[in-house]
Amino acid sequence: MLVGLTLQGGVTNGNGGAVWLREYNGQPALKIDRCIVRDNQAQVGGGIATNDWGAVYLVVSNTRLNNNNATSHSGGIFSNYTRANVIRNVSIVGNNGQNDNGGFHFGPSAVGSYRDVTVTGNTSGGTPSGTLV
Repeated sequence: MLVGLTLQGGVTNGNGGAVWLREYNGQPALKIDRCIVRDNQAQVGGGIATNDWGAVYLVVSNTRLNNNNATSHSGGIFSNYTRANVIRNVSIVGNNGQNDNGGFHFGPSAVGSYRDVTVTGNTSGGTPSGTLV
């Protein structure tokens, strides 16, 4: 669990500039609460990424994702093949995905629940610039 942290300045040529959640053995779960995720850069998921065929559970609540950049897909949050995403009271603002989805991408087989999510001011070289669910 990550609570009350500022995650900033992360840079990777891979997934998740600030956080990359993967399944290796078992059923990983991560809750991010009352955090600021800003000014990070990755190829996929500038702020947060899950990209695994396993049983990954991601909960993000009361959190801001600002000014993250992905050189490929989704500046804010990128989630593919995830067992469950719960996104509540989250602000996804001013992120950039150079190929697509500046805000967030919940792709194939990503099951989710989204409530009180603000997505605005995100940009992308492709479409859509805010979300792909």
